[in-house]
Amino acid sequence: MSGRPVDTQLYDILKVSPNASTEEIKKSYKHLAKEYHPDKNPAHGDKFKEISFAYEVLSNPERRSLYDASGLEGIKQGGGKIYLKYFGM
Repeated sequence: MSGRPVDTQLYDILKVSPNASTEEIKKSYKHLAKEYHPDKNPAHGDKFKEISFAYEVLSNPERRSLYDASGLEGIKQGGGKIYLKYFGM
């Protein structure tokens, strides 16, 4: 990644730095997904969706670049299908 991302919200959700490697992102996702999975923690279904969305964006190099350059607005506009999949907005 070059430069500083416009938005760090998805990195914050996964509790990783914007400089995190793909492996670090995956490791954090697995840990958080286990902790907040609806089967284990039914009250945190929305949190699980956020974690899954963050991982789907940050684990894909193209989506991650778009997010780093344009933030969530870039994902909504340029990668809207993924946003709609999780949030239906």
